[in-house]
Amino acid sequence: MARLKRKAKRRLSILFLLILLIAGYFGYKTFMPKKETNEKVEEKKKQEDPIKTYKAKLVATGDGLVHIPVYQAAKKSDGTYDFTSMVEYTKEYLKDFD
Repeated sequence: MARLKRKAKRRLSILFLLILLIAGYFGYKTFMPKKETNEKVEEKKKQEDPIKTYKAKLVATGDGLVHIPVYQAAKKSDGTYDFTSMVEYTKEYLKDFD
């Protein structure tokens, strides 16, 4: 009787191991990403939209802090301020930048 129990336990263990291996195999096949061949990768790249590139030209200048003498020089008779004359010579240097 004890011998039959050991045989039954052994068969049950083997069956359990077999089921575990089969479940692991199908789980692996189901959830692991499939490897693509180089041809498929190249074909996907061709189908995708091309990457758009943009260009911008930037320039940096010194600070534009306005001090009391600058305010006084820019003040107009109607009480508004016009700084145009103070930056008119920079236009030529900055025209090619965005």
